[in-house]
Amino acid sequence: MKDATPNTAIRRTLGYPRVSTREQEIAGVSLDAQAEKIGNYCRLHSLPDPILFPEA
Repeated sequence: MKDATPNTAIRRTLGYPRVSTREQEIAGVSLDAQAEKIGNYCRLHSLPDPILFPEA
C-alpha cells in the first residue's frame, strides 16, 4: 500500500508560441497574441503562469 504523503512536486506550465510566416502574424496569430492566449488558458484552468519558448 502507498504512503499517504502529499505531492510536493513543483508544477510548471510551458508554452510554445510560434509564427512561421508573415501572413500568420498579420492574420492575428502573432507571438504576442499566442502568448496571451496561452496565459489566459493557464489562468482559466488554475495553472501556474507559463514559461514561454517562442519561435519565429
